[in-house]
Amino acid sequence: MQSFSVLLTNSQKEIFELKYALNETAASLLWFESLKKAKSNSRISETRLYGFPGPENSLDHSLEQLNKSILALQTEFPEILDTPIDNSSPNSLQESLSLIHRNFVHNHNIEKRINTQNHEHWHSLNAQIHKIESHLIILRYPSEKIHRAQIQFAWQEPYPVQIPKSCFNEFSFISNYGDLNIVYTEVGRHLLELYYAQDEEVLIKHIMPYTLLSANAGINLGPPVDARLEKNTLKKIEVWFKKNEAKFNSAGIYWDRPERALGTIRVARLIDGPETIEQMEVLQNQLFKFDSVSEIIINNNF
Repeated sequence: MQSFSVLLTNSQKEIFELKYALNETAASLLWFESLKKAKSNSRISETRLYGFPGPENSLDHSLEQLNKSILALQTEFPEILDTPIDNSSPNSLQESLSLIHRNFVHNHNIEKRINTQNHEHWHSLNAQIHKIESHLIILRYPSEKIHRAQIQFAWQEPYPVQIPKSCFNEFSFISNYGDLNIVYTEVGRHLLELYYAQDEEVLIKHIMPYTLLSANAGINLGPPVDARLEKNTLKKIEVWFKKNEAKFNSAGIYWDRPERALGTIRVARLIDGPETIEQMEVLQNQLFKFDSVSEIIINNNF
């Protein structure tokens, strides 16, 4: 079994180690090959925290940063993003975010307006959209037994590879606390993101299902999901999908095909991870003291 460690750090230079065992699946092995290339030739360039405490992770802070990015981009493109963000209710805020997200995808993929001079503003805009949407998802599930959170890390060069057709059956909602998953590498709107946003106005040319995996990854710190919960979730998504089936079919997404890629692919699991809600809460409170992934250490097989 192949193992590796994810090291977290903070401003006090403290270190916290999460030990992982690689899952023995085709997609996991592909991800691990990308990880080894990234570790040898690149560096971790960004950590995103979702659902973490602290003023820098608050909804108000993310809204402030999003507005700053919009204002910076409007100096170059005054005709875009000119509708004020409506924060009067969660639904209104989600509608505003969906409009901004459509602008991001359109200007990236269609208008080709992202360049070296404005890349940071576009990147920040996209990052804040996802952080705010994570707050809205948490609001939808107020009765969960443990707070929903996630750590994502990205490499300067993540070495993306095509997901083989045989690997799409590995997409699932089933998860355990601490699982390490692939994250969305494409620029577009994938099906699950659209479902959470309830975005039925998205343009067909903006819909982009998962086609790639890379060394970038996310650490799930949310409540475990079993087969029963997965089944219930899929039923809800299917009802929404059928309402918009013609649009999704035009984008090449069909409900009965695994390429719809709902959920994520788990590539590694925590070694000696928590088993009870109480143990998860203890670990989560420890992790909340850290704010970045500093290093991945690949261990010898054991």
